[in-house]
Amino acid sequence: MEKDFTQVDKKRLILFALVAYGITFLMMIPMYIGKGMGLDLNQVVTAQMLSPAAAVALGYLIFLKDEKLVPKLFMRVLVINYLIMLATALLSIFAVPFRVSTVYGGQTAGNIYMRILQFSTYFCSLLIWISYFVSRRKKRKFAGLSRRKELKGIILVLIFAVLDILCAAGPVYIKGLFGGLLTSYRNQIGRAFEFLDLKRTVLLLPVSYLVSVALFIGEEYGWRFYLQPLLQKRFGKRLGIILLGLAWSLWHIPVDILTVSGPSIPQLIVLRVISCVFGGIILGWAYMKTGNIWVTVCMHFLNNTIRPIVDWIISFIPNSAPKDSWLSVALAFVVEFLFFGLFIFTKEFREPGKARKR
Repeated sequence: MEKDFTQVDKKRLILFALVAYGITFLMMIPMYIGKGMGLDLNQVVTAQMLSPAAAVALGYLIFLKDEKLVPKLFMRVLVINYLIMLATALLSIFAVPFRVSTVYGGQTAGNIYMRILQFSTYFCSLLIWISYFVSRRKKRKFAGLSRRKELKGIILVLIFAVLDILCAAGPVYIKGLFGGLLTSYRNQIGRAFEFLDLKRTVLLLPVSYLVSVALFIGEEYGWRFYLQPLLQKRFGKRLGIILLGLAWSLWHIPVDILTVSGPSIPQLIVLRVISCVFGGIILGWAYMKTGNIWVTVCMHFLNNTIRPIVDWIISFIPNSAPKDSWLSVALAFVVEFLFFGLFIFTKEFREPGKARKR
């Protein structure tokens, strides 16, 4: 790699791979056991979301322990949060006598662990905010946690929300357009909105973000803050961001394989690659444009919130192409490339010294 890639940098990268990928793939064993018992695997999936940031934090705490500008409390919180989620993930599978068929106080064990997951997320998010605001401004800046260009960031988040809705609904819209079914689709979607309190959903978004931020800083601090600059420095801005998307999709493989059953796994894996590569481009673009990791954290939160809502609305449409069909995969590729992928041609991805000739 580059000459200025030091031995400490190499050790941090190895540690990142061991934690973010090594532990994640080892967790396929308990996930496989849990799936065989019919258990809910959400706790394991949630723990995985915190692994990239925990890996970066461990790198700071172990290899830069003498650096005074490292916000050690924040880094410790990232690690502690991951350990809490990892422990509860393992308990949700191996703890006895908790089983889905067992009822406690009128609730199944699955419901009990869902509540544990919710409260763990709230608690970990609270720790994130406390440790963030306790850390001094210089330390936050050193660790890439500064809230820079906030107004621009808010605008980018709003733009992303619109584009994400278009990406989520685009494949079904295209099918309806070419099939002459748009009028029927509108009627069915109208039925969905009879059950959806849209105003309340939108108003609750800020609260949901505050109490779940631990999950999304868990991913973004590892992918966008840490790994993206490394790959772009080594391979160039465009190839680096594509490789990051592929690395990100590889990291999702345990979830994609073990939380889905049936013949649709290959389609869902391809969909994951599409969403991670093209989604990684727009998230990477936003990070390069603002240098503010909280912007991409908010975007990631919105994506994970918007997509399930849109999928639920689409479920009211009869005979729409299943999300895991190859037709839907092809349409998703086209839509995500148009709305997300084209950002790779913006000026932020131009290499220094390669400005466009006039």
